[in-house]
Amino acid sequence: MGVKEVAQGEDWGAMPLDTGLLPRHIHDSRCLLAARASIVLSVLAAILYLIDGWEWRGLALALYIYGGVPFPYLLVRTLRGRNIYAHGSRNGGVANGFRVGGYLVGSLIVLGEVSKVAIPALTTWIWHGFSPDVLALLLMAVCLGTNFSVFTGLRGGMGVTLAIWGLLVLSPLSLLIAMAIWLLCMKLVKDTFYQAMIVFASAPLIVLVVTKDPYIIGFALLFAALFILRYDRTIDEFSLAKREGYRPGI
Repeated sequence: MGVKEVAQGEDWGAMPLDTGLLPRHIHDSRCLLAARASIVLSVLAAILYLIDGWEWRGLALALYIYGGVPFPYLLVRTLRGRNIYAHGSRNGGVANGFRVGGYLVGSLIVLGEVSKVAIPALTTWIWHGFSPDVLALLLMAVCLGTNFSVFTGLRGGMGVTLAIWGLLVLSPLSLLIAMAIWLLCMKLVKDTFYQAMIVFASAPLIVLVVTKDPYIIGFALLFAALFILRYDRTIDEFSLAKREGYRPGI
């Protein structure tokens, strides 16, 4: 099924679902929605099984919902009067938020996305002491919500900001190594699409070597798998910026 063209100014409901590496035969919106719903239900069920206590399970569900708050769409729409799903790369992520909304709106979007890590981290520290395992499970729920938001028909951003800040809290050394690999890829691999793929694919292995913590590894596996599954060239912001030479407005 072909991708439907979206005219400037149309609402996000008309926006084609981003499909990434999903097979063409499930590009139909109903099949794609069913596939996404199955991912959400299966991963949430695993999180709720692994986390102890009903209060923590309730928090995980609440964080899944909060993770789905579409800060890029809301802030660009409110402060710029533009529809992020009809401009730029038409991806509902942070990078396109800068592209469509400008530096000020983009900075506010980053704060909103960082709160998706800060809130579970602070909550875990207050209620449980700092527990990397509990926090990793809660961040998995947030990551799932960011990628498959209940507010936008189980669509969402790629969760790159969440992955970066989540690793910063859970394993700073893993993040440092991943960033070093990204810099190396920038020198050796000229295609920004493959640069991102290599870095995200290597993240779980890096976390395995550095932490050997199964829960942190699970977090890395989840965001890496979702990124690789959904990423395609139409939302490669670095490539688009280089080709089109855009600069965010103020």
